[in-house]
Amino acid sequence: MNFEELLRRATRGVIMGSSLRELPTYIRVNTLKITPQELIKFLEFEGFKLQSVPNFPEYLKVVEAPRPISKTLAHYLGFFYIQDLASALPVMALNPLPGSKVLDTCAAPGGKTTHIAQRLNNSGFIVGVDRDVKRIKPLVDNLQRLGVVNTLVILGDFRFVNLNLKFDYILVDAPCSSLGTFRRHPHLLKERTRKFIERIRSLQMSILAKALEYLKPGGKLVYSTCTFTFEENEEVIYRVVLKNRGDRFRLLPIPLDGIPHEEGITEYEDRSYPEELRLAWRLYPEHLDSNGFFLALIQRIS
Repeated sequence: MNFEELLRRATRGVIMGSSLRELPTYIRVNTLKITPQELIKFLEFEGFKLQSVPNFPEYLKVVEAPRPISKTLAHYLGFFYIQDLASALPVMALNPLPGSKVLDTCAAPGGKTTHIAQRLNNSGFIVGVDRDVKRIKPLVDNLQRLGVVNTLVILGDFRFVNLNLKFDYILVDAPCSSLGTFRRHPHLLKERTRKFIERIRSLQMSILAKALEYLKPGGKLVYSTCTFTFEENEEVIYRVVLKNRGDRFRLLPIPLDGIPHEEGITEYEDRSYPEELRLAWRLYPEHLDSNGFFLALIQRIS
């Protein structure tokens, strides 16, 4: 496997025609305010048609829409969050329990932070960090709109933020080349160079290494990206977790049944990598008719 082969694999579903249609719209029901059944009735009254999504109990697929669903009273009231289906997986894999302490290292604009709050049922607390001034306001707005009351927002570069805390769960949804979103942004396939990928890999490694310092013994961390390059995914896990910290951290199987995916890559550009990397998940567009995604579940050894 090399970069060109990965590119062909990632775009195969589109080239073969299975994903040529427009990306479907999914919404995550905000269970802090409403149940899926109640929301379906609420939106059907306004002319929308929705379907439940197998293996995604909090999600609904928008089948028919008389107008943009973001322009509805239900959206204004914070009854749901518009979110690509693959973006649900990091929090589903992390599965934070109510009452837990959770760190979200790259929190804006808040899709995954608010999902965590739902899983906690607004108990425990969340620390959400982001360095982008322009994205902090949407993060705060979404927390308020969805009724999240257990989250502290910090504006700053996570690599240089000092927290005197240890966390039960940590999410590192790292900045990346975003090649998994090529169905919406096809120009990225030509614009993302090897130099860009190598530069952002350094950032990803720094964020993940810092996040591991805050994880409690026995605690769990999910590393995720919306890209499919080996350099930003398995290689980051190998360099940061397995190569230098393998006596303190381990990869776990992702405990989600019934969701199509491919396992992590262990052979790349004539090099072999630890078999443990197979525990990571790769999602390509045809798996969920969504964006491409990568995630790995890491545990600090007690």
